[in-house]
Amino acid sequence: MKKRVIMHIDLDSFYAQVESVRLGLPNDVPLAVQQWQLLTAVNYAARAFGLKKMSSVDEARRLCPDITLVHVASMTAEDSAPQYHPNPHYSTHKISLDVYRNASKTIMTLLSRFSNSFQRASIDEAYLDLTDEVNARIEKMKADGSIETDPDSGLPIVDWTGAGIVVGLSDVEKKPPAAPTVSEASTPSSIQSPPPMEESDMFEEEQNQAAQSPKLLPVAPEAIKRKLTTLGWADLQLRIGADICNDIRDTVFKELHYTCSAGISHNKTLAKIGSGLNKPFKQSILLEDQVLPFLEPLPFSKIRNLGGKLGTEIEEAWNIKTCGELWKIPLPALQTTLGEAQGIWVHDISRGICSESVTFAQLQKSLGAVKSLRPPVSKMADISKWLHVLASEIFLRLKEDHEDHARWPRTFSVIYRTNGSRQSTARSGPMPSRVRLTTPDILAKLALSLIGSASIVPCGMLSLNCTSFAPEESTTTTSVTHFFKKVEQDGEKAVAPVQSDEHVSGRQAFSNESLQSNNSENQTQHPCLRPLDAVLNSGIDKDHCIRCDICGQWIEPDDLSLAEHQDYHVALTLHQTLPTGEPTIITPRSQATTSGRKGGSSSSADKGKKRKKTENAAESSNPSISRFFKPV
Repeated sequence: MKKRVIMHIDLDSFYAQVESVRLGLPNDVPLAVQQWQLLTAVNYAARAFGLKKMSSVDEARRLCPDITLVHVASMTAEDSAPQYHPNPHYSTHKISLDVYRNASKTIMTLLSRFSNSFQRASIDEAYLDLTDEVNARIEKMKADGSIETDPDSGLPIVDWTGAGIVVGLSDVEKKPPAAPTVSEASTPSSIQSPPPMEESDMFEEEQNQAAQSPKLLPVAPEAIKRKLTTLGWADLQLRIGADICNDIRDTVFKELHYTCSAGISHNKTLAKIGSGLNKPFKQSILLEDQVLPFLEPLPFSKIRNLGGKLGTEIEEAWNIKTCGELWKIPLPALQTTLGEAQGIWVHDISRGICSESVTFAQLQKSLGAVKSLRPPVSKMADISKWLHVLASEIFLRLKEDHEDHARWPRTFSVIYRTNGSRQSTARSGPMPSRVRLTTPDILAKLALSLIGSASIVPCGMLSLNCTSFAPEESTTTTSVTHFFKKVEQDGEKAVAPVQSDEHVSGRQAFSNESLQSNNSENQTQHPCLRPLDAVLNSGIDKDHCIRCDICGQWIEPDDLSLAEHQDYHVALTLHQTLPTGEPTIITPRSQATTSGRKGGSSSSADKGKKRKKTENAAESSNPSISRFFKPV
């Protein structure tokens, strides 16, 4: 089968639904999520009273006296995690969306079980490519002869009864949507199927923070021939896709108690449109031969990525609003005005042509927490308090991100904007390693040190950000073994400290002379061991410098320098424990040569004891380097 089967799933009034599920409230109980004095999410039961997103709390209580209002979770300087405070205030509390992020993660994990081609589109939306599963089922149906075909054309007859709402098939549209069959064992008694919606609500858009599905126009009745069955392999693909979609939505409801709407079609753009057509808790199928009749009266600004500046530019350039009007603009004219590539894209997407694949969404490249300060903060003590609140949120999210993705940021920054200024100032530094970041206080103190003596009060905005994420193993230093290399010794391999030409730029390995000299000389030879004034001259803030407890020298603040310096002491200790007769040849890796064994007066028994002592010292310091020591 050449056609794709794409499903777009959209959680119904997600933020409000998260709170309803958390509180164990039925879906027919009016509920809204508030942030300070405005509503940020309204469930469908509350919308029936005329409430909508950004309505005031006072208006909500006036229009719906029995409404349940839930203020989003928040944090104060005393909190180590977000809390549902009874009377939060913007001057003392910082909003946290962790509850919704965690709920989204749970739902997306469940959805990803159903397809290897899964893409999280936002906090409450996802795409699934069902093509492989659909085609596998069709092949099985062919094998067992369960496909009914038209005697004239030989094409499969597709019955849409029970599939959902098929655009253009009025008889199917009049059928009530089938609610998931939920057993008492799998669903609490407090969770009920959503109440039937009025026709005026059927096309109402979902309002949430991440993305808004457009309020789409119904298809003109005369534009589409009404029928209950269709013919064709592409339609059979979508019919089977609708069954799979129903199973997925049913599973989400049974296991997690969330309702979701969905769209099924042959590409991502059409599936996205379909999911917003008939909310809540329904699915819509957009067939190939219904695409153009459906799109013709549709405002093109309602198509994904055709709103905003691009949609405005098209509307103003040709004084048009609908896809049908856009079709009349020749492709060369679109390319002249919009550019060659974008002109082709607009030409195709307005006709429902989309080849974009469902791909695993890239991980976010940064992680941040921000607080708008109202009124502006004028004391550094208050700045310190808010930095602690932001650091606590960042700390929790970093731990969760590491558990999920085994990565860690390399850069930490504090961003602030003084009152009355339109520009923000950012100061960055190296991110502490995961091992060293044991409490949020470390981040808060680092942020203060980055700010330093800068004048930031009165301050109207504070933000902490972590960027440059990398797999954790790439943010750590190499093993202590890079201080040693294997050299040939009368046909055997022995260990010798090595001067490396492959080290990180700006650092040098040990020289033969430094390793054979006394401790203080060794310390001044190694580039990590520098006087404080030398470190400061390199542009590093004194507050970031680290002093070694062993040698008292100053170390650059990045984790690589710290770990490498610790390895230096291990390597030096191992070198000093080598018995007489061990080779101490220093040679570049590319010039390793064999040499004669140095003689000695020690007996074989003494040498064996010394060898054992050396091996034990190596293993106690770092088991990974024991393989570098060989009997000589």
